[in-house]
This record gives sequence, structure tokens and C-alpha cells, in this order.
Amino acid sequence: MDTSSTTPSLYTTDVFSPLFSHITSVSGKDAYTGDFSSTNTTDWGYRVLADHARMLTVCLADGVFPDQNHKLRNVLRRAQKVSREVFGVEKGLLGELSYQVVETLGEHHTELVRNHHKVLTLLEFEDDNFKKILEKGEKFRRKLEDEFPKFAASIETQEAFNFYESLKCIEKELVDGTKTIDGALAYKLYESHGMQKQDISKLAEISHLDFDSGKFIKYFEKQKLTSKLSTALLQNNSEEITFGEEIPRTEDHHKYEYIRSSSARYEFPKLKTKVVGLNSEGIGSSSLKRGVKGVLLTSETNFYCEAGGQVGDVGSMVGPGGSVFRVEDTQKLSSKSGHIAHIGFVEHGELFVNDEVELEIDEEHRVNCMRNHTATHLLNSVLHDVLPLTCQRSSYVSSDYLKFDFSVFNVDFDNEMVKRVEEEVMKLIDKEIDIGREILSSDNLSNIENIITLPGEVYPREISVIDTSKHVEPCCGTHLHNTKDVGNFVVVSLKSTATGIKSIKCCTGDKAMEARQLGVEALEEILNFQSTVEHFCDEIYAGKMNEILQKIEQMQQRISHPNFPYTVSVDLNSVLERYKRQVKVSQRAVQKGAASDQMKVAIAEQAENPYFCHYLSLPGSEKFSLTKAVKMVAKEKPTIIFSKDGRELKGKAVVPKELVSDTFSAKSWLDVAACSLGAKTSAPRGQNSSINCNMAGIINIEEDVIMDLMQDVKLFVEKELEL
Repeated sequence: MDTSSTTPSLYTTDVFSPLFSHITSVSGKDAYTGDFSSTNTTDWGYRVLADHARMLTVCLADGVFPDQNHKLRNVLRRAQKVSREVFGVEKGLLGELSYQVVETLGEHHTELVRNHHKVLTLLEFEDDNFKKILEKGEKFRRKLEDEFPKFAASIETQEAFNFYESLKCIEKELVDGTKTIDGALAYKLYESHGMQKQDISKLAEISHLDFDSGKFIKYFEKQKLTSKLSTALLQNNSEEITFGEEIPRTEDHHKYEYIRSSSARYEFPKLKTKVVGLNSEGIGSSSLKRGVKGVLLTSETNFYCEAGGQVGDVGSMVGPGGSVFRVEDTQKLSSKSGHIAHIGFVEHGELFVNDEVELEIDEEHRVNCMRNHTATHLLNSVLHDVLPLTCQRSSYVSSDYLKFDFSVFNVDFDNEMVKRVEEEVMKLIDKEIDIGREILSSDNLSNIENIITLPGEVYPREISVIDTSKHVEPCCGTHLHNTKDVGNFVVVSLKSTATGIKSIKCCTGDKAMEARQLGVEALEEILNFQSTVEHFCDEIYAGKMNEILQKIEQMQQRISHPNFPYTVSVDLNSVLERYKRQVKVSQRAVQKGAASDQMKVAIAEQAENPYFCHYLSLPGSEKFSLTKAVKMVAKEKPTIIFSKDGRELKGKAVVPKELVSDTFSAKSWLDVAACSLGAKTSAPRGQNSSINCNMAGIINIEEDVIMDLMQDVKLFVEKELEL
């Protein structure tokens, strides 16, 4: 018995009815009837689209991004597909439905109202992105149908690209008849082809291959660890070093113990502690001798281990008898053990388990990391102010520079935008803002105004937050106490790593000052070079062209230096490109004049000859019309002219009609050279080849060969004219 018409349903309430009404008005489809039968695709589409619109609006308003949460991305793509295929609306419907969601839920969920503009920006971006995905997918669907016809029907258009590339990868990797996607191959599919765990499962199912998702997750976690730890920390078989549960977790709160003096100098106290574990080449040891690389564990440490994008500290440990362990990196072994590994080598003496050691970090390295990490927060704060919507994708903070990857939606993040970001960061530096650090419960993060969190990030129960006055961010890194100490800030690189993702590299402090000085010096030199360009352009005929182009090339290499200010590089590159165009325009004009002068001289020299024969040699790669050259010669003279511009040799012959015979014509004359060169000859369109004939261009003909051909064509015409 069908009870769909009598059974109460959430879909018949005012929670969904405004959404259904709007879908009807936009699409022109019949109104929702409440039919749950499997054959009623339209009512099914109403429920899916309305339900997904609610979920998307709430999640996006909460700061969850589809490209960082595959479950939300799947919901979005399904909703977009239903909008297109069931209701015939390709763009904008989800954004319009979000207004209805805000209207019905906004009274109880204020973040929906506050962040609705971000929801609209993101949905508009994703509509455009989905269109591009489908266009690309159509191309790869055809490839799937050609190369993998058995699987094509199981793969949706939006998946086609990743699945095609993954199938090609499997085809290449499983050449020995293996029927298993192991952890290594699954990781490769994830890393190289963007396949999530559920995608790999689907791929394995349609390919009739075995796949253990649990092993993939274990391998994935192992690879993340391996990529972070140096080879000194790993055995030959790349297994993680462990020191045993009997050793307590390393107490590392001392990494935050430093002071800022009145002169803005940072002081880091040394720490005395005890060696509790030693390891070399993956093997536990009771001692490490001079020159041996290894891993040293202490009960406490003031070294910062790599976390939050910031690299680990470097420094030294001094033990009994002047023994020294040089720390080259600091890493956390695993979240479970809590052991902090000091990775390096014994520089002097010998160290033993239970030795008392004094730990001293490299202060310059730490301060530079703190400077770059603090600047990273200032940069992120500014990006949230100047962009309608953004989120951090990743960050890397070292003592030399910082790199920050972030999302950009429907905004042209161009050179002018970079200038604005630099200016705003510098304003925060100049304001000398005190940087606050506080430890609080992650449950309280949602109560903080202007909090910036990472989408999808699960924070520990207790979390450090960094307050830069305009925004607050959870962060476990080490930071300066005042923005003044950042000193300076400059962007040195901007790249697009993927659709909607920018990667920006920046320098701070003295390195930023050095970069800016490079920019000032290059700017002065390049602008002063303009008068030289103009002077050289007047003298290109005297051989100055190559000199000036080489100088421009050198300047372009100079401004492409890794630590050169990005905005200055963009501006100066446009100036240098203008110089190039100026040179080429002058070169073209001079070459045309030179060709014309050559012709005039040759015509005068051959004034008494009954024919005209000339080889026109053009400097550089510019061209001069052979038709124009022929017209400079008296009409009654049989004329043949060859020209070489760059590497290409061309020819043209004209013979007055009254001189054409069975043995002599423009074509027969030009064929003397063309046949020797293997070139083709033909008449210009609509003309007679016996009167007017061209030789197609042919490359890499040596000058001595051309000179011999000139003699051959002269002998031919003199014989025909009986001279």
C-alpha cells in the first residue's frame, strides 16, 4: 500500500517548502508532489537538492571548504549534478537556495547571516570550477571509452580525468599480473592523481583488484613521518625509531621560555637535563662516539620540534668532558610516544645514556624562524581583510623565508594586490603591536571574535592561540613578542599551484632589506638604461642590436633572482619587454632601409646588364618583401632575387612576357637553383609561373652554396639571352 500521501514528512514542512518553491520557479518543473517512488526522479531531485543546499550553506558558513573536505565536496558535486541534470539549471541555483536557508535558519544560527557573503562567493567559484571540470572530464571520458571501455560506464564525467590517469598508472605499475593495490601504489594514486580512499576503493572494485584501505592508511601515516624525518632518524628499511614506552614523553614547554629585552633582543636560557636514549642507524645504543650520526633523547628540551609549519631548532648539547652533540634538526617521533628527537652527530668526545647535558639552541636560527612565523600570521590576517574569502592551505616557516599557500575565490590576485598586501603587512609591523600568546581549551575557540582556524582541523584539547590584534589564530609555533621585530617584509614569489590556490614566498628582517636593496639597484640601472636603448636603436646598423638584446636578457635574469622583490620584478620585466619591442621595431626599420639600400646599390651596379640577378642578405631575423624588391627593378629586365632572413632562403624570378620562350621563363630560371636545393617553385595566386614564380623557403643553406647558385643562374640567363 502506498502511504506516501498520508504519512507525515519533514519535506512537507516549512523547512523545505520555501526551497521547493524556489526550485520550481527557477527551473519551470512541476511542483513537488511528495512521491517517494523510485521512478519519480523529479521529486527525488527536489529532496536531494534542497537537503544538500541546507548542508552546504551551513558548512560553508562554518568555514568548511569543499576542496579540503572530500565528503562535503561529494555533497556539492552531487547537488550541482542534480541541478544540471534534473532541473536543467547549470549555474547559480545553489547560491539562490542559500538565501532561503539563511532566512529559515539565520535567526537561530547567526553565523549564517554573518558569513552568507562568503557562502555566495564560494558557491559562485565552485559553479565555474564544476563547469571546467566537466569540460575536461568530457575529453577524458572519450579517452576512457577508447582505452578502457569496460570501466567507462562506471565512471562519472567529473571523475573521468583522475580515474583515467589512475588507470594508466595501474596499467604501468601492475605489469607482473598482480591483482592488488598495495599501500605504496595506493599512496601514489593519492599523491599523484588526487585519489581519495573511497575513490581508490571504487577503482579497485571496477578493476577487480584487491585493496586494503587499512593498510593504505598505515602506509600513508608512515610516509608523512618519513617525509619529515631525516635519514639519520630512520633504519635502512625506513621503519620508525622507537625508544620504548619505559621512557616518559619529553617535556618541551621550555621552548616557549625566552624573553625580549628593552633593546628588542631575544634571550634564550640554556637548559640542563639528562640523556635518556641514544640511537644510531636505527639501533639503540648506550653511547655515541665522535663523528657518529644519531638521535639523542633527553628528559626535557628547550628545542622546538617541527610543527605548525615551522622547522625544528638546531643547536648543540654539551656533555661531560667537553663532549658535544651538534643538533641539525628536531622532530617529534610520534604523537603516541611524545618523544622529541634531536637529530645530528657527535662533534667532540663521546656521549652516554644518563649523561647530564646542557642544551643551547642556535639563537639566530630560532629568532629568524620566529620572525618569519609571526609574519605568516600578519600575512594571513591581511589576506582575510583584503580578500572576500580565503583560507590557509599550508605553510612553511624556516629561518630563511616563509611560504604560504592559500585559497582565492573570484578575485584576480595580481601584482597590484600583492603590493597592497605588502603595504598592509608593513603597517602592522610599523604599529609595533604586542603579540599575545595564550593557552586555552579548544572548546572556547568558537567564542573568540575574529578567530582564524584551519578548515577541517581537529585541535587538541589545550591549544595555544596567537593574537595579532586584528585576528586570533591557534598555533603551536614560536613567535616574536612585538610586530616591530619583524623589521621588514617583502614578497619574492607568487605562483598558482592549482585552480584557486596561490603560493606566496616572503622574506623578513635583514633578508627583506637585502631583497629591497636588490630591487632599488636594479630599478635604477634599468630605468637609466632607457637612454642607452634609445641611443643604441639609432646605431643598430652598426652592430649594436645583439649587444643591447644581450644586456636586456642579463637584466631579466637578474630580476628573476629567488630573493628579488616580486612586485618590482613584474614592473621591471614589463619595462624590459618594452625595451625589447623598441629594439625590434628599430631593427625592422633599419633592416628595411638596409635592404632597400642594398637593392639601390645593386641596381646601379647592374644598370648596363640586360638582366638583374642579386642575393639580398638580411641581418637578424626580420623579413623584406621580394615582391617589393622586384618592383624596384626596371620592368623590361628579367629579374631574379634571392633573400635570406635568419636561416631561411627564398627566391623570386620575373620575366617580361615578350622574352618568355620554350626554354626560358621565370620558372625555368628559378628551377636552376630550386632543383639543386630540393625546393618547390610555384606562381603567386592567379598568375602565370612563366612570368612570375616564387621559390618556397628552405633552411640551413650555407653562404658558399648560395654563391655557387648565383653563378649558375647567371650562366643560365646569359645562355638563354645569347649574351
